[in-house]
Amino acid sequence: MVSTGYKGPKVARGLHPSGFREVLVHNVGELIRVDPAVQAARIAHTVGKKKRALILAEAKQKKITVLNPGVEEAVEEELGETTEEGKETPTAEEKTSETEPEKPKRSLLSRQKSTKEETAGKPKKSTQNRQTQQEQRRS
Repeated sequence: MVSTGYKGPKVARGLHPSGFREVLVHNVGELIRVDPAVQAARIAHTVGKKKRALILAEAKQKKITVLNPGVEEAVEEELGETTEEGKETPTAEEKTSETEPEKPKRSLLSRQKSTKEETAGKPKKSTQNRQTQQEQRRS
């Protein structure tokens, strides 16, 4: 049974732990209704990478907090941001190629299949086990 005393403060109810009220955003146009002082944007899960990147770029310009930014590298690639030195920031592919050597891709075709000729002279393991068990019983 519900009893009094288990609610949070009225002021804090419905707030994100960061202290902002959440506003669900599906496109860049919906960022207009977000007040950066009190509200934060949550990007809908149905939004793809391209729109997410555009929303993140616009939110960064308007100084709106985004609660689920996702991969920020995608935003940098879309915008083509440059560093202070004037060089472009390395993409995700360039970063991984510098730090880790490329692993060879596994393929089902690389497995060697035994031919019928090779297996013709060898009995199966289950047959070998049965033969050894029968010999043990006889002795």
